[in-house]
Amino acid sequence: AYVETLLPFMIPMVTGIFTIFAYHTCCWLACFRCCRRCCCCSERKEPRKAKKWQRRMAQAVFILMGLGVFGCSVSLYVIGSNLHDAATLSFCRLYVMSDEFLNGSREPPIFLGLDIGIQTLQSLAERLDVDGGAMQGLRDNLVETEPLEIAYQRFAGAAAHMN
Repeated sequence: AYVETLLPFMIPMVTGIFTIFAYHTCCWLACFRCCRRCCCCSERKEPRKAKKWQRRMAQAVFILMGLGVFGCSVSLYVIGSNLHDAATLSFCRLYVMSDEFLNGSREPPIFLGLDIGIQTLQSLAERLDVDGGAMQGLRDNLVETEPLEIAYQRFAGAAAHMN
């Protein structure tokens, strides 16, 4: 069950690893020019002499792109950790509210993590199920107390009439 929840997150990683492996196998141009296998890469088998400014420009672009990728990865890590903290805090508040709703405790419950919170919310969903035992019992209580409600309405009408 846990692996199934990770599957949507694993698919992009596996695809990325496969793409990198295919690229390095097929078009590893930077280091091994003799190993060109891709038809789009095999037009020129011999390297040409690049001028010094072209090499420097390529190095600068490579370094800038590497720094950009590194910066993006750091920012995504920070955003992901902030999002995880916010989701955990929201889930904690939801757990506290549902626990107070179900149990009526005056003391706040201890938030022990997402798994226990998920179990609590699942039990809440089972208790509030329309065809569940709790709701059936509530409906039975309403049907049993219907004559009492009718009697109370008659009494309230008579008492209002006396004023």
